[in-house]
Amino acid sequence: LAVRRYLPFASDWRLKFTLGRESLEVNEFAWKLPHSELRAGARLASFAKPEWSFRYQGTFSLDDLRSLLRKPHSPRGLVDFSGEGNNAGGELSLKGSFAAREIDLPYVWFHAKGMTSRGSYKVAKRRLEVPDFEAHALGGVLTGRVTMELDGAKFRAESRAQGIQLSSLLAAVDNENFPVTTLHWNASVGVDSVATW
Repeated sequence: LAVRRYLPFASDWRLKFTLGRESLEVNEFAWKLPHSELRAGARLASFAKPEWSFRYQGTFSLDDLRSLLRKPHSPRGLVDFSGEGNNAGGELSLKGSFAAREIDLPYVWFHAKGMTSRGSYKVAKRRLEVPDFEAHALGGVLTGRVTMELDGAKFRAESRAQGIQLSSLLAAVDNENFPVTTLHWNASVGVDSVATW
């Protein structure tokens, strides 16, 4: 499969469906990418009234994002997800949960490994909400709420970090333009923040 300027890749598909006089049901849909997998099912109760309901689960490897979409500086890691939703009258709604593991951030100004996160999400009226985001990194935990307006991708994150190890934080931001590893400080860091972008 080749799309736009992205790297062509091989994948496996499997589809089982039931086609009725007035309805269509996707009993099983499975799609395997090089390192990721999606499984889903869907139902269209009436061709005369096109309202889809669907369910899904899978594992997404961020390595596929890095290679297939030519984003070599993206994070590494795995994200397990599941959920359900419907599309009626052109309006999409979703709800589900996710759990990310083995997350590595390779950025010059912030580099850290072995992070995890989890949370639930819902999408309605072109708005994404993660009301219970939680991440474990640098020896501490960050909790918060994230919202995004899908029109214009406007984010807002309200978060609280507790128990962050200052020595781990300094190592994560250390680079040749901002050398701080010579500062052998240690403490516990807490942060309350509101970020928008």
